[in-house]
Amino acid sequence: MCERITVGTSPATLKSSQLKHSWIENEILNKDPDIVVALRRTDLWPALQAFPARADSAIQLAGDIEMGFTPALLVQDGLPLAALPADVREQLRNTLHGLFLSHIDCSALSRELAAAGIGLKNRLMVFLDTWSNENICDEDIRSHWSAVLAAAERARRALGALPRGVVLP
Repeated sequence: MCERITVGTSPATLKSSQLKHSWIENEILNKDPDIVVALRRTDLWPALQAFPARADSAIQLAGDIEMGFTPALLVQDGLPLAALPADVREQLRNTLHGLFLSHIDCSALSRELAAAGIGLKNRLMVFLDTWSNENICDEDIRSHWSAVLAAAERARRALGALPRGVVLP
């Protein structure tokens, strides 16, 4: 694979960073099962209920990879390329996008992120059912949270494989 240059950010880049760092690493992976048991006892984790919706955001991002990281985003109608004729800008967008697709396997990245997001959401839904069941013992909470951690690690790796900005091949 050729060396890539990453420039600028896009909404897809920002969403990827937020999901990977702000959510998965700082709200899931930093909590071992014993911490989760303690949080359940004190009922001090209101953000937990929103986790499946965040997994949905990762699944949605999987569908946005191709257009979210393409260098064609850099060819907008604004300055400095606004002076170029519209057909030249369109040709430049198409050329940049074609080069991008020849260097980045968007389909593979998308499939892995979608699968990881679905797996994480499924584990979270099972965990939330366990969390809300007053008859579940601490060991079951630990076990189900360990499954969430494994799914979250897969999602973190999938997000980490994405470009970190708009990519120039």
